[in-house]
Amino acid sequence: MTRNNVAMRSVAWPATRLAIACGWVFVQFASGLVAGTITGTVNDAQTGTKLPSMIVAAYGTAGSLQATATTDSAGHYSLSLPGGTFRLLAYDNAALYATTFAGDAESFETSPSVSGDQTNYNFALIKGGTAGGIVLGGGHSLAAITVAAYNLSGTRRSFTTTAAGGTYSMVLPPGTYKFVAFDNGTLYLPSFYSDQATFESATAVLVQSQRTVGLDFSLHLAVHIAGTVSDAQTHLPLPGFIVSAYTAQGALVATTVSDGLGRYQLILPDGTFLLLVGDPAHVYATAYFAGANSFAQTPGLTLAPGQSRDGITIEAERGGTVAGHITANGARVCCMTVSAYNADGTLRAQTLTDGNGAYGLLLPAGDFRIGAFDGMLAYAPQFYAAAKTFHAATPLSVSRSVTTGSVDFALEHAARVTGRVADQATGLPIASVVVGAYDSEGNLAATGSSSSSGAYSLGVAPGTYRFVAFDPALSYSSAYPGLTTTFEDSPAYDLVADTTRSVDFTLVRGTRVSGTAVDQSGTPLSGIEVGALSANRGRAATTSTRSGAFDLILAPGVYRLVASDPRGRFLTMYFNGAWVFGNATPVTVSTSGSSSGSVAFILLPQMRRHSAGH
Repeated sequence: MTRNNVAMRSVAWPATRLAIACGWVFVQFASGLVAGTITGTVNDAQTGTKLPSMIVAAYGTAGSLQATATTDSAGHYSLSLPGGTFRLLAYDNAALYATTFAGDAESFETSPSVSGDQTNYNFALIKGGTAGGIVLGGGHSLAAITVAAYNLSGTRRSFTTTAAGGTYSMVLPPGTYKFVAFDNGTLYLPSFYSDQATFESATAVLVQSQRTVGLDFSLHLAVHIAGTVSDAQTHLPLPGFIVSAYTAQGALVATTVSDGLGRYQLILPDGTFLLLVGDPAHVYATAYFAGANSFAQTPGLTLAPGQSRDGITIEAERGGTVAGHITANGARVCCMTVSAYNADGTLRAQTLTDGNGAYGLLLPAGDFRIGAFDGMLAYAPQFYAAAKTFHAATPLSVSRSVTTGSVDFALEHAARVTGRVADQATGLPIASVVVGAYDSEGNLAATGSSSSSGAYSLGVAPGTYRFVAFDPALSYSSAYPGLTTTFEDSPAYDLVADTTRSVDFTLVRGTRVSGTAVDQSGTPLSGIEVGALSANRGRAATTSTRSGAFDLILAPGVYRLVASDPRGRFLTMYFNGAWVFGNATPVTVSTSGSSSGSVAFILLPQMRRHSAGH
């Protein structure tokens, strides 16, 4: 029996002693016990002709081969089986007919279980088409690479392995499939046809009866990140924890589970990745690589093709819980988002309320601000306790293994803002641009993100707001309504509950200005706000440092840059070591993308004042 026509890669291939008599193949089992016999016929599905020399195989439900039989000249077979239930399939060693699973199922996994005492089971085989080609890696043919065909539903239909020259061939019933080639040795990354990273993006391929379709693959070297997950207090290994790798934009790339010794390994494409660890038992709070307190502050690991990073330990803390209920119009409401934020405004954890309006957030020990949000925008965002913005929220102290209850919210009706984000030069919509609403004191109250059509929407409590659109992908400079160029010059909108206001934006492509912010000892500072000011001191753009680095996207012009600490730890400083706006060194941004000088800030700590005698 060849692997070409078998649907499960996990199928075992035990050594059996075969006795051949009168064209029948019988299997002698190690136990010597036989509980039942299944007989039947194998026919051509189109003509009904009985098919000799076809193989019928029985597998245990876990995928281990239990018995095989070969049909005689009349297409009959007989399988002697031990006790239990089995999955059956029939295939053609000559590779003219495609494998058929019991019940004419689309895959091994979805085929029905058959009892060992069932007396009759027939198969109808379909003449198949062939998918074949070559698998290359680094321009060289690759042997022992698995190539698998999947039904469009995601179930596996068949698989094979490449020969010494990298070639493969498999027979499939007529239909449409997606194909993947992967290396069991994990030296190379899996590749879906044609050169796609996921099943969803793979090209669907039509296979026709008695025809051959050529499908070649070119595999790329994988990168490996390995290490352990451990308890932050005891440093003991933590098995069964989920380790995930994300891009900096928040796209999940790969996940794995730590083993009994807390060890894990991630197989990834080359690039920069952020690692986090989750506890399925919800005892430990989500942990980030390098002890970061949020996804946004997690340092990235950058690896080139074929590179490995070992010994990456991630420590998790036992968490405490913040719990409460959310009501609206006096009734508890389902499916509201509840988020916990660090002091620097970065997101620490998030959950949804249940059908009774209840929620629970698992957090490490520390102080957090809690906010509640309605994804349908019927109700305005609210921070604990009854605050409209993050800045005005009351911090909550969380202790390890302690539940802080009655952190409740009573949401109010929202004013809604909708609009469109477009490229100023082309008029085309821009996706994934974030629009922020700021109250009269300049505090962020709510955000929305543009769709592929450029449309966005957000909800806020009734009040007066200004709006800004900024591009997380760092291609476009920040934009304000009415073609104004700074936050202070932009129009203020008075918004009323249960009404909708339209606010549109047009963005221009900008130039990236990068820099750093450190303390006197050279330690990188996170969460420092860096702003670009116009000649009239209006804010054209702002950003925050991450591990001491920042990027601003600015339209061509002349700016003065300023760095300030929202947490009040450091003094505000202008570039280049200036204390006041007028002495700051101007930074010229040209259309070529260059900027003048190196934009670096060295911040001094705030000096505590003491009362003096008279």
